[in-house]
Amino acid sequence: MTDTAAVSSEFRTPPRVVLPHLSPAQRAALDALIPCVIDGAPPGTEARADLVARCDARLDALPPHRRAQFGLALDVLGGRIAVSLAIASPRRFGSLDAAQQRRCFGRWLDSPLAPLRSAAHSVRRLILAVHYARPEVAEAIGYAGPLQLRSPQVPWEGPLPGVSRPDEPVARGPVVLPTHIAPPPLPRGVIPAVAMRDDLHRTADVVVIGTGAGGAVTAARLAEAGFEVVVLESGAYRTRADFDEREADLTEKLYAEGGLRTTDDASVALVQGNTVGGSTTVNWMIMLRTPDFVLDQWATESGVYGMTPREMSPVFERVEREVHASAVPEDAHSANNRILLDGARSLGWKVSTAQINATNCVRCGFCGVGCRHDAKQSTLVTFVPRALTAGATLHADTHVDRIEVREYQ
Repeated sequence: MTDTAAVSSEFRTPPRVVLPHLSPAQRAALDALIPCVIDGAPPGTEARADLVARCDARLDALPPHRRAQFGLALDVLGGRIAVSLAIASPRRFGSLDAAQQRRCFGRWLDSPLAPLRSAAHSVRRLILAVHYARPEVAEAIGYAGPLQLRSPQVPWEGPLPGVSRPDEPVARGPVVLPTHIAPPPLPRGVIPAVAMRDDLHRTADVVVIGTGAGGAVTAARLAEAGFEVVVLESGAYRTRADFDEREADLTEKLYAEGGLRTTDDASVALVQGNTVGGSTTVNWMIMLRTPDFVLDQWATESGVYGMTPREMSPVFERVEREVHASAVPEDAHSANNRILLDGARSLGWKVSTAQINATNCVRCGFCGVGCRHDAKQSTLVTFVPRALTAGATLHADTHVDRIEVREYQ
């Protein structure tokens, strides 16, 4: 934002680059690695080939350099050097017997050589992600279908007994769960990338990148203050009608790089939302304030001002009110949480129930793939609609490549 000129934004839709598929050698290595990752891997040449093809297709969600990394990982793991480092046998991985392959892969996973260890874990994550997306596997673990919600399986799922109270985040009493949700019309101000037929150049008072916890709140505050706001979001605009509880499919649609994002060396997985609402659409709703000692450290060591505990307390309180953050009731905890609470209290430790940002949560357990019930008070249902109502424009499926700073006279 500037006093002398509006922010200038230019949107271009680049042509999609279709990368070549994995090479035959890489596919062969992937095929040989599957039984090392999945016990009871799909038997038969056709079933295994299908899983390999699905893995290859899943890589399309990655940027070119990450796709190249996977190809390189398969080249390394399928070659003689990696096998020699693991079991001192100068043979290709595909030529080993099943017992040797499992021993070799297990040693790669714990290898002191970081590149080799990262390559093994990267391929393992890919195979598992794709395997659990297969329809027959999803059905076997309880998925009922896009028009049928999975029934509560354990005591800590579903609405609680009693009468719902406004100061609680959970639903109580009999609740009719929807089986089919019609897609709503696209809200005024939301522009998906497919709607842009030509390059666009426009100005605004403020350009906000991202619609997560930071971007959406910023956009809403500024739009409601009268500024002209443009919001850019790399993910698609999706609603409760899209959140059909198919975990594997939605992970690919709602997470950055299809749920396969990692650090550059592939050693750490980065679970980051890539949809309108950002990670607030797919997180587990725990509302934690920045601890006072961290705020004090920022002030004393980093020179941050305006964010002391005293100054931030009303800010936290305001946001908590706006997203209906309230404590999880005592009778809403799972068995695991109950053990932690009761154990800590019996030891005399200080323990408290967490706050979550929800209204009438039915405890279905699918928080990580979007809330079908709109109970989760993510920015998708709170601050993004507020920004749009105040006149903001949201460009979805719009990736920001660079930011140029220009001086205006």
